[in-house]
Amino acid sequence: MNIEDPRSPVNYKPHPMGYCCVDCNASARIGQAVYHSSRCDIAPREYVLPYNQVEGESSKRSQRRGTSANALAKRDAKARKRVSIVVAAKRGDARLHFTDDEIEQAVRDGKISRSDAMNQDF
Repeated sequence: MNIEDPRSPVNYKPHPMGYCCVDCNASARIGQAVYHSSRCDIAPREYVLPYNQVEGESSKRSQRRGTSANALAKRDAKARKRVSIVVAAKRGDARLHFTDDEIEQAVRDGKISRSDAMNQDF
């Protein structure tokens, strides 16, 4: 055990999930940082990625939470979906998502009222 260097590979042992700390038994998948417990002598309450590990393809936040890169990509794709012009006009932020021509066409088509189209918070 090397307390001076928490990233040293001698502080970790194989685990069915990936690897774990020899002191507090906190585990993580390969390529993800281990979150050590408060009672750990190596790195109490810290996220540590050993020297012999290569950081995974997911973000730091997802490594800490154990979220896969695919799950993050799906969540981001849902967030980027285009908002309905009716919903955006009611909220007052249609100009963030749509051009003036698209808003004008929605008024002509009867999807939104002229009042909602004019009620923009800009």
